Amino acid sequence: MGTAQLEQINVGICAGAVQTMHTNEAAGNLSALTGLPNELVTIAVGRSSGALGGVNPVPAMREALKSGRIDVAIHCVDEMPFDHSEHGLTYITPRRGSIKEALCTTSGAEMAALPRGSRVSADTDLRAATLRALRPDLEVVETFGTLAQRLNQLVAPGADLDAAIVSYADLATIRRTELVTEVLNFDTLPPVAGQGAVAIEVRNDLLKGNPKLKTAFEKLDHKPTRMGIRAERALVYRLLEHGCTQPVAAWGRVEGSDLVLSACIIPLGGAEQLRHQSRVSLPSEAQLAKATPAELDGISTALGHRVADRLLAQGATQLNQTDPKVPTGVATRRRTQSAG
Repeated sequence: MGTAQLEQINVGICAGAVQTMHTNEAAGNLSALTGLPNELVTIAVGRSSGALGGVNPVPAMREALKSGRIDVAIHCVDEMPFDHSEHGLTYITPRRGSIKEALCTTSGAEMAALPRGSRVSADTDLRAATLRALRPDLEVVETFGTLAQRLNQLVAPGADLDAAIVSYADLATIRRTELVTEVLNFDTLPPVAGQGAVAIEVRNDLLKGNPKLKTAFEKLDHKPTRMGIRAERALVYRLLEHGCTQPVAAWGRVEGSDLVLSACIIPLGGAEQLRHQSRVSLPSEAQLAKATPAELDGISTALGHRVADRLLAQGATQLNQTDPKVPTGVATRRRTQSAG
């Protein structure tokens, strides 16, 4: 493995249209910035019940990194462990895509105009719970598979779905936004933590031994994206540590000179929703430019923990007692709280 100068960048790639597009884009950017050619190396992934469609490529990608089979891995952030860190590896986060959810239909109907009883697909607990809260008169169909497979269930001849909720950023990545009939904002249909973001991971020894690669990583890293995602992940991780297992939505972002985190817990069982938003003032631009990743992570983690603690104080863990079977026609109430 060693720390020899790279003559080309071997980039890990696995099956899936979204992952492939992200990988091609990142590989192209790295080649443009370093002047080195890239080669895509296919990595077979195992199956895990914790990922979309039962497949989580992160463990296999990290193993290939550590063994030296590949030099760089590109991950969808929402597939990574809640704590991104891994011994011997460094990650960066390029500028994030849209965090919004998209409603896809073949009829052109927006959410409010979907007929009662319409069959709408959702592939995560969060999407399913939010749909049931927003439109309890719809039939939520929990589907699995890649994005292309889910879209095919909507558009293929004889398809029995009327609509699907998917990530707008993922649709944009695979150039299928023509299916979108409505882009939904955070208050209407909030996203899972990490949505619209990718992480590029590399071995530390390669960065130390290849100044061009190190400079390319520094240029591609987008600090506002990193801080927003870190706040989201810290929130989710802390809630899980305290026993809250209900679907959680989160959106961290930089607004002016503040880091802002909005969060929502939407129970599977149709109980009262919990919402909270908080912000923290950031150091000056000059100070941020000099800040280490660990210092940025510390600011973001503290905000994530603060919002999580407010949700816990509102009774987040008590929501686990709700019945996950939601009777048709039962709407949910929303409790909203915001603080600085």
